[in-house]
Amino acid sequence: EIPEDLDHLAKQVDGNGSGELTISEFVASTLDPRIYTNEEFCWAAFRIFDRNCDGKIGVKELRDTMTNGTFNDMPPREQKLVQEENVALLDEVDEDGDGEVDFAEFMHMMLGTTKKREVNKKQRTHEEKVAGAALLAEAARDRGIDILELMKERGGLTLALAE
Repeated sequence: EIPEDLDHLAKQVDGNGSGELTISEFVASTLDPRIYTNEEFCWAAFRIFDRNCDGKIGVKELRDTMTNGTFNDMPPREQKLVQEENVALLDEVDEDGDGEVDFAEFMHMMLGTTKKREVNKKQRTHEEKVAGAALLAEAARDRGIDILELMKERGGLTLALAE
């Protein structure tokens, strides 16, 4: 039986507002905040992922830790999916865009204060606007009219994109 407040609970746990629960959000929701926000606990967890002890977690280290070192034994198709997922996980936390997660970024993830999150939201909004404009242009072409004409018919750009 599904609890009535499941949607509300999921929204509370969805730290980045994506509408989907990431692994880190799910794990964080199961831990007592006094534990996962404790710097010593986080440092111990960070060191598990930082296999080469260089102070950063790269895709290979994340992948090898998440797959318990069995990545090379996986079929190629599964390897591709695992690799893509690990790149996405890393990108979610990598604030400075260097392709790796340092301890400060790891702590931000654990505290739910990842700074790149706002950049990602802005990028997603921009991509949605571009996609909307492309659909608008396609609709104008299908009707054989200029895109400006279609925008006027629909009451302006904002309303045109909303349709």
